[in-house]
Amino acid sequence: MNTENSQISEPLVKVRNVTKYFPVRSGVFRRTTGYVKAVDGVDLDVFVGETLGLVGESGCGKSTLGRAMMYLDPPTSGSISYDGDEIAEMDKEGLKSLRRKIQIMFQDPFSSLNPRMPVGETISEGLIVHKIAGVKDRKGLVTQMLQKVGLHENHSIRYPHEFSGGQRQRIGIARALVTGPSFLVCDEPVSALDVSIQSQILNLLTELKEEFQLTYLFISHDLSVVEHICDRVAVMYLGKIVEIGDRKDIFENPKHPYTQALISAAPIADPRKTRDAILLEGDVPSPIEPPSGCSFHPRCPIAEDICKEVMPKLINIDGITGQRAACHMVPGVEAGTEL
Repeated sequence: MNTENSQISEPLVKVRNVTKYFPVRSGVFRRTTGYVKAVDGVDLDVFVGETLGLVGESGCGKSTLGRAMMYLDPPTSGSISYDGDEIAEMDKEGLKSLRRKIQIMFQDPFSSLNPRMPVGETISEGLIVHKIAGVKDRKGLVTQMLQKVGLHENHSIRYPHEFSGGQRQRIGIARALVTGPSFLVCDEPVSALDVSIQSQILNLLTELKEEFQLTYLFISHDLSVVEHICDRVAVMYLGKIVEIGDRKDIFENPKHPYTQALISAAPIADPRKTRDAILLEGDVPSPIEPPSGCSFHPRCPIAEDICKEVMPKLINIDGITGQRAACHMVPGVEAGTEL
């Protein structure tokens, strides 16, 4: 995909200043004593036909943001639009129509399928809810989708426990695609699978993306997987996007200190190459009481006084590549422009 051309067009999904807070309750009367700021002021664009990777440590808000973008778990504040339409302003019928266009692949193929339901019925549920085709035609659509993901039509009468992990994830893909969506949120889709099976699922996702003209939000903590499948990459830390750019720019020339640390920790397939790992001191701060200024400053090896006081904005570094970083210490940020 041509990333430069994609950024000229209008985004398929546009996220602006989105937050998602979860109340913390304590005491006998379960009074709210604070909030977990899982997503905290995120701006993000997903363009038609691209695969946007969303990476970061566990607990940084990746999955919460993905679910908020689908309105499975609506945001606390901010706006999310799909194909130019504000989701918060949609009525019941509008949201139902949106559910057909946006689907999700879950992380765990073992718990995401109903153990009491044959997989054919599981896949056809979306067809029934959205009143797609008649009863006889639905069976044909289910069979067709099973074949698209590399399974046999006879598998439709079998139950989830009769399949391997990789086969269950294929069933999850079939369930997600049977309604004909255009945007698919892939939430750690291969993290629970063996490495050999991971490659099969990733290749399948790539093939299906081309065949069905799909757009992916690919959530993962595995940078090698993200580098393999994604066009652009967004890096999250403590509920915020700290860097975003083309895959090549992020992996070969990361600007934010946190991105640099992530990339340095990723394994290299070529044994002849080495990389000096950047070790971050301390733990990730609590999302209930995040640090003032830049949330990364307590662990940042190059932090200065301004980092402790002023929240950096996500700035276009050079105005050419589209790579943006939220860091006071990144060269070129002062001359850059805000998103």
